[in-house]
Amino acid sequence: PIGRLRDYSSQLEMTKVKGTLVNLNTFYEIMPGMEGVLEWQVSIEKRNNDPSDLDVLRINIAPSKDADPGELEKMVKARVNDALEINPIVDTSFEEDTLFELMGGKIKVARIVDNRPKE
Repeated sequence: PIGRLRDYSSQLEMTKVKGTLVNLNTFYEIMPGMEGVLEWQVSIEKRNNDPSDLDVLRINIAPSKDADPGELEKMVKARVNDALEINPIVDTSFEEDTLFELMGGKIKVARIVDNRPKE
């Protein structure tokens, strides 16, 4: 049987972070199912909310109760760095409900948001 070929270029969600071209869809491969992570959200920001300052990639995580936040932070940083060659800021201080609300709640969650000021 002949299978349908996918147009992978249409599935790429690319953006520049710290001067590096990043495929944001990679987070959907890295984060789901990661041990110790209940919920996650990636936020791209400008340091100090200053349009002329450096980009910051922040990963907000609601850890499971049995997860060690310090070890979880190290693991997430290592996996993201290996996959995307970028060092994120990882915040493991979120409660699951709080992070879920931050992501937009029940209708459609925003896993990846670009909060950089528009120039």
